[in-house]
Amino acid sequence: MADATQTCLRLSALVVSAATLLSGCGSASGGGGSKAAGLDRGAWLAAPDVGRGAAVYRKACAVCHGLEGDGRGQGAADLDPPPRDLRRAVYRYRSTPSGSLPQDRDLFRTVLVGVADTTMPAWRDLLTEQQVVDVVAFVKGFSARFEEEEIDESIAIPSAPPFDAASVERGQKIYEQMQCGKCHGKEGRGDGWASADEMKDDLGRVTPARDFTRGIYRSGNRRQDLYRSFFTGLDGTPMPGYEGSLEPAAVYDLVNFMLSLERGRGFWSWLTTPPSWYEPTHQRVER
Repeated sequence: MADATQTCLRLSALVVSAATLLSGCGSASGGGGSKAAGLDRGAWLAAPDVGRGAAVYRKACAVCHGLEGDGRGQGAADLDPPPRDLRRAVYRYRSTPSGSLPQDRDLFRTVLVGVADTTMPAWRDLLTEQQVVDVVAFVKGFSARFEEEEIDESIAIPSAPPFDAASVERGQKIYEQMQCGKCHGKEGRGDGWASADEMKDDLGRVTPARDFTRGIYRSGNRRQDLYRSFFTGLDGTPMPGYEGSLEPAAVYDLVNFMLSLERGRGFWSWLTTPPSWYEPTHQRVER
């Protein structure tokens, strides 16, 4: 019953956001198609317009994130995980080192493709790329950090090596060496001994470890996406960044081992699992 309720809440949040957006935001000016081909700003886009971004935010985002960006919108009360408090400027999904602010392209990507397994939908079918650029500029205004701090460069992400048995075997040893099973469990089901009640975010909220067997990841399902998450860590959570702890090749071995833990999902599992706003099967092909 709890899963069904949460699924309804997630769908309701999306429907409310989409309805308010389509009622007055669809005609906002700006270039770019409604189905963006890339994740970086195109050269054809105009400079960000905070005023336009504010209009998009009020219609599409405030229902969950709140008019003040505090994560307390009218539809936020029962959402799990709760919407991001944008005033804190603590972002999990970045291409920058741990503790750094995200690049604009990171925020652009998150709005465009959404966050899997949460109520944050992919807006690429409802917003133009220009609208996304505008709303990113507006969202940054919720925190003085973007004015006061210098933003680090994105990490270099090497090409993914072959997915083979040798890499998976090396990755398993790294998984054990880094004690990943403490949180994610020996088989990657998110059931490690520390996951049940010890894993909390920086606000004291319980943050379960990711179940790798499901094959759904919040920052993207491509191997490059997973490399980025391992290397930079997820700020505000117990998940550390491995920059300085593992060589790039070792990070990819760990990624390959993690992917080897994925298991097929039966019809009942598909039916009862809350919806994801990614297309995992499509992304898996791109690995």
